Amino acid sequence: MDSAAVAPMVHDPRTTAHELREQLLAVDDLPRTPIRAWGKDLFLRPMTGPDRDSWEAKCLEGVNAERLATLDKANILVRCLVDAGGRRIFRDEDAAPLSLKNAKEIQRIYEAADGVVFRPFEEVQKNSCAGLSAGAS
Repeated sequence: MDSAAVAPMVHDPRTTAHELREQLLAVDDLPRTPIRAWGKDLFLRPMTGPDRDSWEAKCLEGVNAERLATLDKANILVRCLVDAGGRRIFRDEDAAPLSLKNAKEIQRIYEAADGVVFRPFEEVQKNSCAGLSAGAS
């Protein structure tokens, strides 16, 4: 995520570790970006830590090469499409049926997600996943 998107915190040396912990956990670093898809108003948000971990694990499982690109895109979308409240719309296991939707629409949403979603680490991208554009976020 772009560090400029999170307001800088001013550290007071009198702040206790517990107070600092609470402040850090209260930071909303999962902004939602609106997108219209399949006739519905949806939102994209960066993956959370567990979403990212499950996606990376899925990439390393070794999916049928013929379906890898579309299924990988669906695996990303099920983890970053959320409702207005920031709650995931899809479960991880919805990636396969989602990948059977119109490829043009999947590609459009995937490309919009490129600027929102945590970009994949190079090793997974190089070895297994179709991935988003290379580079760190």
